[in-house]
Amino acid sequence: MIPVSQCHVVATNPSSGVVLLQFPNSFDMNWSLFRPQEFYESANDSFRGKYFSVSAYMRWYAMNEHKRKKKSPNATGFDYLDRVLGLNIPGDIFINFFDVFGEADDIRPQEQEVYDKVACVLEVDDLRDTDFYVIAYYQGSGDSSVLDHELAHARFALDPKYRADATRIVKENWSPALEKAMRKRGYGDNVLVDEAHAFSLTQWGKWFPWYLRDKQARKMRREIRKALL
Repeated sequence: MIPVSQCHVVATNPSSGVVLLQFPNSFDMNWSLFRPQEFYESANDSFRGKYFSVSAYMRWYAMNEHKRKKKSPNATGFDYLDRVLGLNIPGDIFINFFDVFGEADDIRPQEQEVYDKVACVLEVDDLRDTDFYVIAYYQGSGDSSVLDHELAHARFALDPKYRADATRIVKENWSPALEKAMRKRGYGDNVLVDEAHAFSLTQWGKWFPWYLRDKQARKMRREIRKALL
């Protein structure tokens, strides 16, 4: 069984339909869900929206991370399981992952357990019958800003007016520096605006301290927090 210590639907408006999966540690969380997560938002077109094996992703990630951190090109390592603090997957992407990987006959037991848990929590036989968003975090992942960050993604997906307001503000204040920072953190094109909005609401100084000196970035953050908090 998947080691989920808590799982429930957040029923408070506007996040109705959010499934929170709380894991006991980062390893169990990321080992269970890194493929659905990267199927959703990988910066590598070979993985985003496509089938890929565990070994193929691990090899690419290890080589790419060492190159990004300017380590030895011959060094290896897969720190994803320790580095990622929270995960978020839109419902339609979650369903599509299981369609694609099921067709390839490569759904791991951990992934199937998560699917079954989500279906059970939402009380539906077919996940296509409801709008939902999956969030995962783990005990000890840090302060509440980790969960707040993931919940911001969920609201962005499930609340059309909120998404429209956030998108407008981010695009009005977009800059090459912001795009560079988002891409450096490994985000794909499809989530750049969403991530910029979520980081503006939470964890800004922790992950992007240099933005505090960037006039345009500070303006975006002020406008987003004024409009959406």
